Amino acid sequence: MVRMQHLCKRGWGTCLYTIALTIALSFGTMLNGAPAYAVPLSQANGPLTLTTLRNAEYRNLNTESGLVQLTDGKFEDAEAGLAVTLADFYAIGDINGDGADDAVVILVAETAGSSFVSLAGLVADTSGHTPAGVVLLGDRVRVNELSVANGIVTVDYQRLRPTDDPCCPTQAVTAAYALRRGLLAPYQARAFGRLFPYQDGQLFGYVNVLGQPVIPAQFALAGDFSEGLAAVSYDGRSTGYINQLGELVIDPRFSYAGPFQQGMAIVGVPGVDANRRFLTAFINRDGRFVFDDVRFAAAEPFNEGLAAVSFDGERYGYIDLVGNVVIEPQFTYAESFGEGLAPVRIGEEYGFIDRTGRFVIPPQFEAAEPFQEGRAQVVVRGKTGYIDHRGELVIEPAFDYGGDFFNGRALVASDGKLGYIDEAGNLEVDLPNMTRGDNFAEGLAPVAIDGQYGYIDLQGNLVIPPQFSHASRFRNGLATFETAESWGIINNIGEVVLEIPRFDRAAGATTQLVAFLPALPEEARSGSCNEHSRLLGLASAWRCTVNAEIFDPCLVGDDGETLVCNTAPATGGLGFRLTLDRPLPDVHATTEPLSPIWQLRLDDGQACTLLGALRLTLDEKAVTHVCTDAQLLLGAIDQSSSLWTVEKVSVVNDEEGEFVIESSTTVAILTAWQATEPGE
Repeated sequence: MVRMQHLCKRGWGTCLYTIALTIALSFGTMLNGAPAYAVPLSQANGPLTLTTLRNAEYRNLNTESGLVQLTDGKFEDAEAGLAVTLADFYAIGDINGDGADDAVVILVAETAGSSFVSLAGLVADTSGHTPAGVVLLGDRVRVNELSVANGIVTVDYQRLRPTDDPCCPTQAVTAAYALRRGLLAPYQARAFGRLFPYQDGQLFGYVNVLGQPVIPAQFALAGDFSEGLAAVSYDGRSTGYINQLGELVIDPRFSYAGPFQQGMAIVGVPGVDANRRFLTAFINRDGRFVFDDVRFAAAEPFNEGLAAVSFDGERYGYIDLVGNVVIEPQFTYAESFGEGLAPVRIGEEYGFIDRTGRFVIPPQFEAAEPFQEGRAQVVVRGKTGYIDHRGELVIEPAFDYGGDFFNGRALVASDGKLGYIDEAGNLEVDLPNMTRGDNFAEGLAPVAIDGQYGYIDLQGNLVIPPQFSHASRFRNGLATFETAESWGIINNIGEVVLEIPRFDRAAGATTQLVAFLPALPEEARSGSCNEHSRLLGLASAWRCTVNAEIFDPCLVGDDGETLVCNTAPATGGLGFRLTLDRPLPDVHATTEPLSPIWQLRLDDGQACTLLGALRLTLDEKAVTHVCTDAQLLLGAIDQSSSLWTVEKVSVVNDEEGEFVIESSTTVAILTAWQATEPGE
């Protein structure tokens, strides 16, 4: 598809798990690992006993020193509000390969209303026993089993899903660790071949080609691996990188983190060098900024040894792999190189330059894309066609949409109909009722027929029948799929290699209706409110402005007077306290909400919030809520049973630009939040 502008990626932030793991890594590097001894240390120091474990020193993530000394199984720091307790789970065995008995234990740190559960190691040495490694398992997790075998530590536990009551975690996790350089690191036996990000409720983890979990579900967002690293976020705001062992190797400090290409990745760095407007930078695989920490207003990934960049957001040029400007900034916009040429814009017209910056194909097109398989997309008089390396139109501009060529086929659209053309422009695949398509890869392409995805071959034959709500391209013979109930992997003959339920609905589940008043968050901002909420028909709900940004609704908090904006109970967002810079106006709420239910948590793991001023109907039913997966809720909520249900749809534009339903399913509602007036 021809890109008409450079798009900005969503930003991500930090979380406690990331901070804890960073501390653990720093402590781990202080140790070099215990050497092997000719005389078994277990004979020199005596056997490990429960009494030894209850009075040992361990690494801990909640103290300033990073250590905690237990006495009779406990440690307390009343001033810091911290209490650490040795749990009932411990295991004894050799974890550093020296033949002596070591131990791993479970520590529970009570602080600030939370119970952080950690796995900590203890190894034998000539002086007795030394703390070795610590791993944060999570807040209020429930450990089921802990064991040591063949130097590998295995822990089975349950952690909280976003929809769980704090008392009762339900997400099952089995994690394995090995002691490496004094650090309890994820065991790498399963981290071979391609790793796939998979979704478990609202969290993402990674599995290998055999479907074995390699990295437990713990990320709010997870990207594909590129050059051995994958971009992840623990909280959906800040992004860092992990390796294939699940180790955090580049801290989450970027608003956006792209894939690695030629040893470098593009990252977003808002807030760095606040007096400068450069928001984009390149990092290497160590996480260090390259090119002397230069920030760019915009940049494209490296391809063929060059990258398009702009220092001021107005003129684009190209740099090489060591940061030298090899083509001076002079273009209105520039794309990546492909097959020795790059599309650039001068004024309002696109042409193609070579690696010296000389125009090979003069500016003459309304839009253009890089060359792929000997063809480049161009737009002439609003229609997409294709040129060759000489700039000659080999496929006339006749399409409303055009994709790049892959495997000798390109997806095109004309008069609302999709199909695939060959390199001469002949229509090779023309399927009735095809509503979506993707590029070919390894001879197959995912296409949607009447809203369900299957796969076609280069001749347009359906080789894997439509049955998925989404399907990816094939890579190394495997592709991922999604349905309303599961996520999985298939091979290129349609066999399901792995299938993981997207959610677990407990027997007898009922919808929980929550009368919501926001708690007061720590963050505070200043602003004003000129009218009541257009979303909720409450006298205590307001539509407010903070630094030209509108927040609706801002609700009166649980203290009965402070306004709280941007709160989102369905996703755990706390929002911020609003300090009014002028009094509230004397107005009355008149809004009739689309639904009395403000936010929802569905049993497919998605969160949904009430639509604002938009009034949209589909199939004579009102669209009421929009969900985190961009799908919509349609019509009234069915409350005839204890577990409420609602119709959920995905929509597309038809050939006349109207919204039409692409697919529809009925989903259950686990939790519903209804904003209330204070005192009710």
